Order: sequence, then structure tokens, then C-alpha cells
Amino acid sequence: MSVTKCLSIAIQAQFTEPMAPPVMVWGGTGAGKTSSTEALCKSLGVWLDVLRVPQLMEADFIGYPVPDLETGAMRFLPPHFAHACVNRTQKTVFFFDELSDANRSIQAAAHGPLLDKAFGEVVLKGVAMVAASNPPSISTTGQTISAPISNRLVHLFWNQPPDEWM
Repeated sequence: MSVTKCLSIAIQAQFTEPMAPPVMVWGGTGAGKTSSTEALCKSLGVWLDVLRVPQLMEADFIGYPVPDLETGAMRFLPPHFAHACVNRTQKTVFFFDELSDANRSIQAAAHGPLLDKAFGEVVLKGVAMVAASNPPSISTTGQTISAPISNRLVHLFWNQPPDEWM
């Protein structure tokens, strides 16, 4: 079975079964992980939000802390892309691009949304989570993902020649 077909099944499983695990796609630079996911989402009729993980902050995943003057406690407001997803009627795939290139604190913050589908105080329904990275041998930082995240993902290895996914 092709990697694209496995990815399609894994995404659709997340839409129908809330406890289905998120997916991690490993592959070389320019191998078509992002563009194939874009094409797959288009063919499935679902929205795609690409999150360039190394360019984000922890608050983009765990929420922005703000005081709640009514309760005297802190609240964690969701980032704009999560808030937009709440109002969307279309199913959504969040694509965590270059996860292994992010530092460990960003990876730890991304852990919640990847597994619990929660950004700040907002838990999203009708979403699928997909992450992608280059192998540590060719990654920008030479890092991989932490064990607590790695152990909870379905790992797919992107090995398709470009003419197959094009």
C-alpha cells in the first residue's frame, strides 16, 4: 500500500474516531510531504492549515495567557488559526511541518494540540493532526522528536519517487 493511501486512511480515521492517533510523516527535503498532503486534503474536500512549527512560539500551541478579571485567574486564549477552525463547518487537517526542527520547548507545547486536539482552552472537533519532518541525518538542526511525542504517533516513511506523487 502506498504511503499516500496510508496517510489518507490515517486522516479519515481521525475524523471518525476521536482516539485515533495522529500521524508523523518522515521524508527527505523536497520529497513531496507537504504538497502531497495539500493534494490529498483537496481530494478529500477538507481544509488544510499548515503550521510551520519552528517559526511558532509555545503560546501558539498552548494559548496566550491573559488575566480573566471576573474570576481572578489566568485564561489561555487560542491562536487565530484555532479560533478560525471553531467557526469552520469544513473538517480540518492541521499539518505540523518540520516538527523535529523546532526546539524541545516548542515540541513540548505542540504535544497538546497533536494528541488532545486542544489549542489553549479550545478543544477542536472534526480535525486530524499530521506532522512531518526530515530524518535527523538531514534535518536542519540534527534533532529528532522527543520520545513522549514519538511514542504516540503513527509513523509513515515517505519513500515515493516524485513522479509517483506528482
